[in-house]
Amino acid sequence: MMDKESEWEIVRWLWSLQRKGRWRMSIGGEDGCIGTLALSWSFAGFRKTEKLRMVHRTLAHCLQDPMETVFPKTKIPKCSKEEKKLLQKAAARSRRQERKRSLEDFLHYESINISDYYFENGLRKVFPYHFMFKAYVKRRWIDRPIHEVLLDEFNFPFPDIIHARCDSGDLRVNDECISPDYLLRDSDMISHKVHRHEMPVLDSPIDFIHEDDDLLVINKPASIPVHPCGQYTLNSLTHILARQYDRRPLRFTHRLDRMTSGLMIIAKNYDASLRLATEISAREVKKYYICRVDGHFPDEVEDSPSTLPQGVIACTQPLGPLCSKMGLHAVVSESSGGKPACTHFKRLLYDPDTNTSLVVCRLFTGRTHQIRIHLQYLGYPITDDPLYNSSDWGDRKGKGAQYGVPVDEVIRRISAHRSKDSYLDFVHGTESSISGFDRLRDHLNSTRSALDKEVRDRLLQSFDSTCPECIRFYKDPDMKCLVLQLHAYRYEGADWSYTASLPSWATSLASHTSDFPALIQSCISALG
Repeated sequence: MMDKESEWEIVRWLWSLQRKGRWRMSIGGEDGCIGTLALSWSFAGFRKTEKLRMVHRTLAHCLQDPMETVFPKTKIPKCSKEEKKLLQKAAARSRRQERKRSLEDFLHYESINISDYYFENGLRKVFPYHFMFKAYVKRRWIDRPIHEVLLDEFNFPFPDIIHARCDSGDLRVNDECISPDYLLRDSDMISHKVHRHEMPVLDSPIDFIHEDDDLLVINKPASIPVHPCGQYTLNSLTHILARQYDRRPLRFTHRLDRMTSGLMIIAKNYDASLRLATEISAREVKKYYICRVDGHFPDEVEDSPSTLPQGVIACTQPLGPLCSKMGLHAVVSESSGGKPACTHFKRLLYDPDTNTSLVVCRLFTGRTHQIRIHLQYLGYPITDDPLYNSSDWGDRKGKGAQYGVPVDEVIRRISAHRSKDSYLDFVHGTESSISGFDRLRDHLNSTRSALDKEVRDRLLQSFDSTCPECIRFYKDPDMKCLVLQLHAYRYEGADWSYTASLPSWATSLASHTSDFPALIQSCISALG
């Protein structure tokens, strides 16, 4: 046991850090002079060894006793380098937590008023706007020409655009003009001014399931990404909740894929987000999904464990990225970098008219596209899944992770079908001798004449003659590229449970089923 003087030396040192603004400490339940930090969180790092656990206990004991608020100046306590390092890490962690706790808004809300929405054909769209992207150079970009990095990682349509952006000064490094052959260096800041054309999402209302001072629970519509990403900023859930429903700032502790609908639990403050994130990471939250798959989903498969309840099928194939640039994942062995994944399934009902089944799924891990890939592996992919229910994966559509063609060929096929060019309206395409502005005006007056005149005028005002996207006219996306028939139905914690109402594709399939909610509950009970 550490002697009393050593105990107090540590306490004095921590107190001196607090006085310098480098620490937060609570004494006997009363706030210190700068703020409060629960001791059990502050010293979590000490629990790695028995000796450090002892330090944690003795410090907790010391802080229960009355003590003077000012200590004589002392040197750093006598402890090993490992203990000192852990103290410094704990102090840094507490500072980060206090910054997060006191944060009243987030940087991604800065662009919230950069443009406005308009609505067309049941879709929420955004008027094009100018935006400055900024990013520090990543390690894998160092010593590579900037034009090569932009073509490889940012899907620039033409190399000529990079040359033009460098000449105009829209593409800079460290706020200085550069050539396309500039070799990127460590700590370089790339800034790129672009004319953004966001992708449309469904104009669906967001259903509020529960709200209190700590949590907001919603039913997320399909087609809307949770966070600003790629070609979605204002058309993200973050910004729609802020602009249309005046809910900000929000702290998202989990997410759903863009095309997935269903339950989302969102924290309103740091402490609530910490509690929820801790429950999720500890796998104390039960997550149930409902999906529609092709074929008659079976009651058992060959390699499913016999210990499972009747009708429950498990898939435990490890998952990993197949092409990070495209966000494409697949069954990947753990020796090749795949991570363990586990999903349990149970058939809810089968519809012979459409040869499709409704299936209840329980997630035990949270890998990217986990349910979609595991169902593909079992041979029952989600109906109309544009990514994992495609012959691009071979004649078996990826069943059993057998593609029949090299993986590079699978990636090439999927990449070709996911190109925005497949949505080009070639009737009003770029092959014309008239100016881009006149071409846009003609397009709006003919093809999109149903729009209000104010909307058409605003679209004309947003035209940028240097932007290649302004003269490329796209058709609206197909519904199967907006809605995935996968729905987050219920999340359960130790003392709470929330359920999201089902989408139309699920209720329509169950229209002839009596007492459908009871049938769902029986499947959930079987899944545990």
